[in-house]
Amino acid sequence: MIAKPLTYHDYDEKEHTKTFFFSINQTEFALLNNRLPNGFEGYITRLMEDHDEEKILDLLMLFIIEGYGIRESSDDFIKEDDQGRKLGLRFKCSEACDTLIEELLTKENNIWAFIIGMLPAKVQAKVKEGFKNGTFKDADNIISISDPITDNT
Repeated sequence: MIAKPLTYHDYDEKEHTKTFFFSINQTEFALLNNRLPNGFEGYITRLMEDHDEEKILDLLMLFIIEGYGIRESSDDFIKEDDQGRKLGLRFKCSEACDTLIEELLTKENNIWAFIIGMLPAKVQAKVKEGFKNGTFKDADNIISISDPITDNT
């Protein structure tokens, strides 16, 4: 899980500082993995090799929409409203999301650290091992960065 503090301005130009939460559980990851061509690892490898910025941003938005939720307690993470709509769709349209995207784009590897930080611990370990073993090309700097945006609680 990522606990991401953001300072942003709302539509009335009032400044807000709030912590937003993002997490993908094991089942959600399995579903996302099946949706991506060649699975998660194959897909991100291709995106890194191709430096396809449009598809990287599409993947980031997919993970934001799927991963955003409201943490009400240590064991209660809500991702849908009472009508079953994903809260991530609402977050995507917010100024806070714009601030998040802008912040993630300021450093080349922030997007990957953010996406990987949302994954379940077991999946993170496997992906990080893939980076260390050179399974992923261009990956040396992605996991080696100290990742201040991740709170794996």
